[in-house]
Amino acid sequence: MKWALIILYFIGGPDGGWYESERKFFQTEKECIEHMEFFNNMPKPGVMMSRCHDLNEKEWWKIKGGTI
Repeated sequence: MKWALIILYFIGGPDGGWYESERKFFQTEKECIEHMEFFNNMPKPGVMMSRCHDLNEKEWWKIKGGTI
């Protein structure tokens, strides 16, 4: 697997920010981006989003919601 789709949710307040809820893995960047665009286009009240990350990126598993 080469790409990770990271789904994030937003929490308001003093300690708020973007937090990871789950990851889904894909073989190609195209598959990941298709799923990311589909997820981000779904009606949500602005509290969830997704991003794709290359698994070959150095220390990709340490990526936190606030840094995406």
